[in-house]
This record gives sequence, structure tokens and C-alpha cells, in this order.
Amino acid sequence: MKIILIIYVCSITANTCMPPLQVEKPYEDMYTCHIDGYKKSIDILQEMGKKEVNQHEIYTKFVCRKILEV
Repeated sequence: MKIILIIYVCSITANTCMPPLQVEKPYEDMYTCHIDGYKKSIDILQEMGKKEVNQHEIYTKFVCRKILEV
């Protein structure tokens, strides 16, 4: 089983989300995917910076989704 990580970056003030970001490398299990999802979410927020995040009320959400292997 392979699992992909999809991260959404959204703004409360704009009431919208950017197009989803899909991590290229698939994961072997849900645990690893979720841990990396939290880490990558932190990286995204830190890269955007405190001012931008606060001004636009930015938040992230992510999903780890199973993919079929052929």
C-alpha cells in the first residue's frame, strides 16, 4: 500500500484555499505520512512568516490518502 500526502493552505479572511500541494514521494504507512504532514505544515507556516499568517489568518490542513498500486 502506498499513501500520498496532500496539503491545503487556506485563509480565513479570504475564505478560500490555495490549490492543494501534493508531496511527490509516496509513503509506506499512515504514521509516517501524518508525521510528515505536521512537519511540512509547520515549514509552510514558518516560510510564510508570522505577519502574513496573522494578517490573512492562514491555516493548513492535510490528508493522507491511500493510492492503488497497479
